[in-house]
Amino acid sequence: LAVSNTTAKEILTMSEEQISMNIGQFLHGIIDNNATDHTFPKITLQDFLRVYYDVGQDNVLPIFELEEDNIPKISKIGLFKDDQLVGELSIQEATFLNLLTYTVKQKLLELSLPIEPFKNHLEKRENRNPEENLHINFIIEKGKSKTKLIDKERLVFETEVNVELYLLEQDAGVLVNDGHVIQLLEEEIKKKLTTEFENLLAKTQELQVDPFGYGIIYRINERDHNLTRKEWRKKYPE
Repeated sequence: LAVSNTTAKEILTMSEEQISMNIGQFLHGIIDNNATDHTFPKITLQDFLRVYYDVGQDNVLPIFELEEDNIPKISKIGLFKDDQLVGELSIQEATFLNLLTYTVKQKLLELSLPIEPFKNHLEKRENRNPEENLHINFIIEKGKSKTKLIDKERLVFETEVNVELYLLEQDAGVLVNDGHVIQLLEEEIKKKLTTEFENLLAKTQELQVDPFGYGIIYRINERDHNLTRKEWRKKYPE
Protein backbone atom coordinates (compact mmCIF):
# COMPACT_ATOMS: atom_id res chain seq x y z
CA LEU A 1 0.00 0.00 0.00
CA ALA A 2 1.04 3.58 -0.63
CA VAL A 3 -0.48 7.05 -1.01
CA SER A 4 0.29 9.89 -3.39
CA ASN A 5 0.36 13.68 -3.19
CA THR A 6 -1.15 13.68 -6.69
CA THR A 7 -4.26 11.86 -7.89
CA ALA A 8 -3.93 8.10 -8.27
CA LYS A 9 -4.78 8.57 -11.96
CA GLU A 10 -1.70 10.74 -12.53
CA ILE A 11 0.54 8.02 -11.11
CA LEU A 12 -1.14 4.99 -12.69
CA THR A 13 -1.62 6.36 -16.20
CA MET A 14 1.90 7.65 -16.79
CA SER A 15 3.56 6.54 -20.02
CA GLU A 16 5.23 3.16 -19.68
CA GLU A 17 7.74 4.29 -22.32
CA GLN A 18 9.36 6.43 -19.60
CA ILE A 19 9.97 3.49 -17.31
CA SER A 20 10.19 0.58 -19.81
CA MET A 21 7.99 -1.70 -17.70
CA ASN A 22 4.47 -2.11 -16.35
CA ILE A 23 3.60 0.74 -13.95
CA GLY A 24 2.41 -1.71 -11.28
CA GLN A 25 5.73 -3.54 -11.36
CA PHE A 26 7.60 -0.24 -11.32
CA LEU A 27 5.80 1.10 -8.22
CA HIS A 28 6.10 -2.24 -6.44
CA GLY A 29 9.83 -2.25 -7.20
CA ILE A 30 10.31 1.22 -5.68
CA ILE A 31 8.46 0.21 -2.51
CA ASP A 32 10.32 -3.10 -2.30
CA ASN A 33 13.77 -1.51 -2.75
CA ASN A 34 13.12 1.21 -0.18
CA ALA A 35 11.75 -1.32 2.32
CA THR A 36 14.81 -3.54 1.81
CA ASP A 37 16.99 -0.45 2.34
CA HIS A 38 15.16 0.20 5.66
CA THR A 39 13.89 3.58 4.47
CA PHE A 40 10.43 2.58 5.68
CA PRO A 41 8.49 -0.59 6.51
CA LYS A 42 6.70 -2.37 3.64
CA ILE A 43 2.99 -2.43 4.51
CA THR A 44 0.69 -4.95 2.85
CA LEU A 45 -3.09 -4.67 2.96
CA GLN A 46 -3.10 -7.36 5.66
CA ASP A 47 -0.51 -5.44 7.72
CA PHE A 48 -2.53 -2.23 7.44
CA LEU A 49 -5.78 -3.92 8.49
CA ARG A 50 -4.13 -5.69 11.42
CA VAL A 51 -2.82 -2.38 12.83
CA TYR A 52 -6.06 -0.58 11.90
CA TYR A 53 -8.20 -2.96 13.98
CA ASP A 54 -5.70 -3.24 16.82
CA VAL A 55 -5.62 -0.71 19.68
CA GLY A 56 -2.35 0.97 20.61
CA GLN A 57 -0.54 1.56 17.31
CA ASP A 58 -1.12 3.55 14.12
CA ASN A 59 -0.20 2.93 10.50
CA VAL A 60 2.42 4.58 8.29
CA LEU A 61 2.59 4.42 4.48
CA PRO A 62 5.03 5.72 1.83
CA ILE A 63 3.98 8.84 -0.11
CA PHE A 64 4.65 9.02 -3.85
CA GLU A 65 5.20 12.25 -5.74
CA LEU A 66 5.99 12.94 -9.40
CA GLU A 67 9.44 14.35 -10.22
CA GLU A 68 9.95 16.94 -12.95
CA ASP A 69 10.27 14.16 -15.54
CA ASN A 70 6.98 12.68 -14.26
CA ILE A 71 8.71 9.64 -12.79
CA PRO A 72 7.21 8.62 -9.42
CA LYS A 73 9.46 8.63 -6.36
CA ILE A 74 8.86 8.23 -2.63
CA SER A 75 9.29 11.61 -0.99
CA LYS A 76 7.87 11.23 2.52
CA ILE A 77 6.15 8.86 4.92
CA GLY A 78 2.51 9.38 5.84
CA LEU A 79 1.18 9.13 9.40
CA PHE A 80 -2.32 7.72 9.75
CA LYS A 81 -4.95 8.17 12.44
CA ASP A 82 -7.25 5.21 11.80
CA ASP A 83 -7.81 5.46 8.01
CA GLN A 84 -6.98 9.17 7.64
CA LEU A 85 -3.65 10.69 6.61
CA VAL A 86 -2.94 13.34 9.25
CA GLY A 87 0.79 14.08 8.98
CA GLU A 88 4.06 13.41 7.18
CA LEU A 89 7.60 12.39 8.09
CA SER A 90 10.75 13.12 6.11
CA ILE A 91 12.86 10.19 4.91
CA GLN A 92 15.36 10.97 7.69
CA GLU A 93 12.58 10.93 10.31
CA ALA A 94 11.40 7.62 8.86
CA THR A 95 14.85 6.17 9.59
CA PHE A 96 14.50 7.20 13.24
CA LEU A 97 11.01 5.68 13.30
CA ASN A 98 12.45 2.43 11.94
CA LEU A 99 15.14 2.40 14.63
CA LEU A 100 12.37 2.46 17.25
CA THR A 101 10.24 -0.25 15.66
CA TYR A 102 12.50 -2.61 13.66
CA THR A 103 16.07 -3.86 13.40
CA VAL A 104 17.85 -1.64 10.87
CA LYS A 105 20.94 -2.79 8.96
CA GLN A 106 23.13 -1.23 6.24
CA LYS A 107 21.31 2.12 6.14
CA LEU A 108 22.91 5.49 5.36
CA LEU A 109 22.58 8.08 8.14
CA GLU A 110 23.53 11.74 7.71
CA LEU A 111 24.02 13.91 10.80
CA SER A 112 25.03 17.49 11.50
CA LEU A 113 26.91 17.93 14.79
CA PRO A 114 28.24 21.10 16.48
CA ILE A 115 31.89 21.68 15.59
CA GLU A 116 32.84 23.32 18.92
CA PRO A 117 33.72 20.09 20.84
CA PHE A 118 36.16 19.17 18.04
CA LYS A 119 37.93 22.57 17.63
CA ASN A 120 41.20 21.22 19.01
CA HIS A 121 41.11 18.08 16.86
CA LEU A 122 40.86 19.46 13.32
CA GLU A 123 43.45 18.86 10.63
CA LYS A 124 45.35 21.96 9.52
CA ARG A 125 43.95 23.50 6.32
CA GLU A 126 44.89 26.61 4.44
CA ASN A 127 42.10 29.18 4.21
CA ARG A 128 39.82 27.13 6.44
CA ASN A 129 36.28 28.48 6.47
CA PRO A 130 34.80 29.09 9.92
CA GLU A 131 32.52 26.05 10.19
CA GLU A 132 29.74 25.90 12.77
CA ASN A 133 28.74 22.30 12.15
CA LEU A 134 30.35 18.99 11.36
CA HIS A 135 28.47 17.20 8.58
CA ILE A 136 29.09 13.50 8.85
CA ASN A 137 27.83 10.35 7.10
CA PHE A 138 27.55 6.90 8.61
CA ILE A 139 26.32 3.48 7.67
CA ILE A 140 24.08 1.96 10.33
CA GLU A 141 25.65 -1.49 10.65
CA LYS A 142 22.90 -2.50 13.06
CA GLY A 143 20.34 -0.53 15.01
CA LYS A 144 17.53 -1.74 17.25
CA SER A 145 15.63 -0.71 20.34
CA LYS A 146 13.66 -2.11 23.25
CA THR A 147 10.92 -0.36 25.21
CA LYS A 148 9.44 -1.01 28.63
CA LEU A 149 6.81 0.68 30.75
CA ILE A 150 8.47 2.19 33.84
CA ASP A 151 5.48 3.80 35.56
CA LYS A 152 1.97 2.76 34.55
CA GLU A 153 0.21 5.51 36.50
CA ARG A 154 2.36 8.39 35.20
CA LEU A 155 2.73 6.87 31.69
CA VAL A 156 6.52 6.78 31.80
CA PHE A 157 8.22 4.60 29.17
CA GLU A 158 11.91 3.88 28.66
CA THR A 159 13.19 3.21 25.14
CA GLU A 160 16.79 2.12 24.83
CA VAL A 161 18.27 2.45 21.33
CA ASN A 162 21.53 0.73 20.40
CA VAL A 163 23.19 1.73 17.12
CA GLU A 164 26.44 0.43 15.63
CA LEU A 165 27.78 3.00 13.16
CA TYR A 166 30.47 2.84 10.49
CA LEU A 167 32.00 6.25 9.73
CA LEU A 168 31.95 6.96 6.00
CA GLU A 169 32.95 10.60 5.57
CA GLN A 170 33.00 14.02 7.22
CA ASP A 171 33.59 17.49 5.87
CA ALA A 172 35.49 19.29 8.64
CA GLY A 173 38.59 17.11 8.84
CA VAL A 174 38.23 15.93 12.44
CA LEU A 175 41.25 13.79 13.33
CA VAL A 176 39.64 10.58 14.56
CA ASN A 177 42.91 9.09 15.72
CA ASP A 178 42.58 8.48 19.44
CA GLY A 179 40.10 7.21 22.01
CA HIS A 180 39.31 10.69 23.33
CA VAL A 181 38.10 11.99 19.97
CA ILE A 182 36.07 8.84 19.36
CA GLN A 183 34.46 9.25 22.78
CA LEU A 184 33.66 12.89 21.96
CA LEU A 185 32.11 11.80 18.69
CA GLU A 186 29.99 9.13 20.40
CA GLU A 187 28.76 11.63 22.99
CA GLU A 188 27.73 14.19 20.36
CA ILE A 189 26.00 11.52 18.27
CA LYS A 190 24.10 10.37 21.36
CA LYS A 191 22.93 13.95 22.07
CA LYS A 192 21.90 14.45 18.44
CA LEU A 193 19.98 11.18 18.16
CA THR A 194 18.27 11.75 21.51
CA THR A 195 17.07 15.16 20.29
CA GLU A 196 15.86 13.66 16.99
CA PHE A 197 13.92 10.90 18.79
CA GLU A 198 12.37 13.40 21.22
CA ASN A 199 11.32 15.71 18.36
CA LEU A 200 9.80 12.77 16.49
CA LEU A 201 7.86 11.68 19.58
CA ALA A 202 6.60 15.24 20.18
CA LYS A 203 5.45 15.49 16.55
CA THR A 204 3.41 12.30 16.80
CA GLN A 205 1.99 13.30 20.20
CA GLU A 206 0.75 16.59 18.74
CA LEU A 207 -1.08 14.60 16.05
CA GLN A 208 -2.29 11.97 18.58
CA VAL A 209 -0.76 9.27 16.39
CA ASP A 210 1.27 6.39 17.85
CA PRO A 211 3.31 4.70 15.09
CA PHE A 212 5.70 3.17 17.67
CA GLY A 213 3.20 0.94 19.44
CA TYR A 214 3.61 2.39 22.94
CA GLY A 215 -0.13 1.79 23.34
CA ILE A 216 0.35 -1.95 22.80
CA ILE A 217 2.99 -2.07 25.55
CA TYR A 218 0.65 -0.11 27.85
CA ARG A 219 -2.25 -2.45 27.02
CA ILE A 220 -0.15 -5.55 27.78
CA ASN A 221 0.70 -4.11 31.20
CA GLU A 222 -2.93 -3.10 31.87
CA ARG A 223 -4.52 -6.53 31.58
CA ASP A 224 -7.46 -5.73 33.89
CA HIS A 225 -8.60 -2.83 31.71
CA ASN A 226 -9.88 -3.00 28.12
CA LEU A 227 -8.04 -0.06 26.52
CA THR A 228 -10.07 1.75 23.86
CA ARG A 229 -8.73 3.65 20.85
CA LYS A 230 -10.33 6.89 22.08
CA GLU A 231 -8.76 6.47 25.51
CA TRP A 232 -5.25 5.94 24.07
CA ARG A 233 -5.62 8.99 21.79
CA LYS A 234 -6.17 11.02 24.98
CA LYS A 235 -3.37 9.39 26.96
CA TYR A 236 -0.68 9.35 24.24
CA PRO A 237 0.16 13.10 24.29
CA GLU A 238 0.85 12.72 28.03
